[in-house]
Amino acid sequence: MQKKSTIDRVVGWGVDRYSNAKDLWNKANTTGEANSLIGSILTGRSSTDSERWNESERRRQAAATSWIYSDIRLLGQEFSGADMKIIQVVDNQEVEIKNHDAELLFKHPNDICDMIFIWQYSIWWLNLRGNAYWFLAPEAGNKNQIAEIWPVPADRITPLADKTQLINGYAYKMADGSYKLIDPRYIVHFMFPNPFSLIDGLPPLSAAHIALDTEVGISTYQRDMYVTGRGVPHTILALPQDTGERDFISIASQIREEFAEERKIIVTRSGDINVAKVGLTNREMDLVAQRNFTRDELDTIFLGFSIHSATLKRELDTIDKMIKEKTVYPLHRLLSGQLTLQFINPYYGRQYRAEFEDIRAQDRALLVQERNVYWRAYSFDGARKDLNLLPYENPKLPGLGDLPLNLA
Repeated sequence: MQKKSTIDRVVGWGVDRYSNAKDLWNKANTTGEANSLIGSILTGRSSTDSERWNESERRRQAAATSWIYSDIRLLGQEFSGADMKIIQVVDNQEVEIKNHDAELLFKHPNDICDMIFIWQYSIWWLNLRGNAYWFLAPEAGNKNQIAEIWPVPADRITPLADKTQLINGYAYKMADGSYKLIDPRYIVHFMFPNPFSLIDGLPPLSAAHIALDTEVGISTYQRDMYVTGRGVPHTILALPQDTGERDFISIASQIREEFAEERKIIVTRSGDINVAKVGLTNREMDLVAQRNFTRDELDTIFLGFSIHSATLKRELDTIDKMIKEKTVYPLHRLLSGQLTLQFINPYYGRQYRAEFEDIRAQDRALLVQERNVYWRAYSFDGARKDLNLLPYENPKLPGLGDLPLNLA
């Protein structure tokens, strides 16, 4: 039986799903070489080289940590919830192009996953590895036309640089351990800025090593404290010293049974059993409280703000607004710029660019008031330009666009 891949572990697809997907790949309108690479991407295993083992295990440990998991999942959901559009620059004016070929490709990137999944998958890798990759599968017989977009596990691909150009290819590790060189024009490489490298992103996880170790240590301590049969007991029952071995075993067994069944009444002779309560020391209480500080630190690293301590609705609303404006919106700008340079411009032209919708909160009442004031001096075409619309053209109404707005 074939082992599950990284994608298989993430989304829970079974091996049977791959069998069905393989037939779809064979029928896809992509080159045979691209189909072979896509099959390796979806059915191969992640890199387990000895020099990368510790990094890989660290990423898996981070993904299994509750605060980090919830932070990255929240960021991925917020990020992928925004629509993407294609903008064209016409006479120094930006115009949205409806149903552009790239936009249609984003609506159906491949037969297995949609763009919401691809963006969320990419956000996970950006936070854990600092890099995220897409493979652009070309059409059969036309290598200048992209037919499908596939997400690539970031731990299995390495950018290659030489003296003549920054990146001259990407080495992709196949399922059999061999490497395949991919032309850089078929890879979109998203990355966080890294002051130490221009081809390898710096992940937020790199700033969370100490906080992660602290969180794992404290949560392990709490598990040992509260899970039955582990750690320090909460209650000690002392039997009389003259209790015989047989009676001791019998009474201990009865007490364990009573507590296991959560019964409230135990019948015994007065003076036979002494009960002592064992509480948490101040040091242990400090360790428990430390988890709150660690949680806030991890929130700040991955989201930019501490979010889990908020309880009131106005606090939650403020945090939601701040995350959209200070975390997600700048990330939209960063990744859309990288997507434009590596995909939109090479395949569709430098006059186009990809852009996410602006998710920042807007005061619509104030916007209407401003337009009521400023548009009094605008022509009809001037107002259309403010709305990112092209000048008005109608042979039956020549010159309409030059009239003042209140007369048009």
